[in-house]
Amino acid sequence: MRAHWLLGTLAVWTVLAGLAVHGSARAASDEVAVPPREVISSAATIKDEEIVAFGEKFMAEKEKLASEEFKKESAKIVEEIRKHELERRDYERRLRLYAQTHGYAPSGTTLNSLSEEDVVRVRVSILVPEIQLYQAIAATCRRRQEQCRKLAAELPALDSNGDNILSAEEYQFAAALQRSTGRILQSLDRNRDGKVSLAELEVDSDVPETLAEAVKKGLNFVMASDYRIKDFDLDGDGALSVSERKALTMAFVDAGMRYGEDAKFYEKLVNQLTVRRDALATKFQNLKVRGEE
Repeated sequence: MRAHWLLGTLAVWTVLAGLAVHGSARAASDEVAVPPREVISSAATIKDEEIVAFGEKFMAEKEKLASEEFKKESAKIVEEIRKHELERRDYERRLRLYAQTHGYAPSGTTLNSLSEEDVVRVRVSILVPEIQLYQAIAATCRRRQEQCRKLAAELPALDSNGDNILSAEEYQFAAALQRSTGRILQSLDRNRDGKVSLAELEVDSDVPETLAEAVKKGLNFVMASDYRIKDFDLDGDGALSVSERKALTMAFVDAGMRYGEDAKFYEKLVNQLTVRRDALATKFQNLKVRGEE
């Protein structure tokens, strides 16, 4: 049986494959979560071969899904072709009966012929919202890197009397800083489930960019609750000694360096996944389905 489309039926079908998500890019990203760098690679330095290996495995799964979607849709298309062909044959049969009964065929009737070009082209759209999410993660790491850099550079301003110790009001300001910016010292994977979602990225979207903003945002809470900087005020005396103050500064310095490396990792990963997605999309572009048996 060959394909035939009556009345010029459009012979192009589009299949959403990879992850069947409809709507905006933002909506797609909302519904997915991806493994962070620490799950993909345990190496302290970026290893390109690990990024390549992850990209190959990740897109192999996408190709498998796309192939499954294509097979399902192909079966639907072949069935549609079969129905159209049956309708055409029945139409021809009724015309013949009419001609036998009346001695002529109805005026204006034509029978379209079939050809080897009667095929259906299937366009498989490879959707990979994970790429958009990894782009958002890379951007978040760059933003955190810059925040950490600024805060580390501005921290010395808290020592208003120059004694290298943060006490009294200085300590309160440091506590306010730690209270309002502490989230950027934590992992992006806040719930520790081995994946990062867009919702987790948005949790720290309102973290202050400067020391003044951070102090202002956290000061009311600190004043009302007698807040202590437990992670850095190790002896709990309500002051940060020279070593404790240095530890607070280095926490931001180290975090900034880590986010810089993470950003590079995710940017390389995005490039790797994008290249492989484009190659896969080309492979699944305008595939042909023939309604022949």
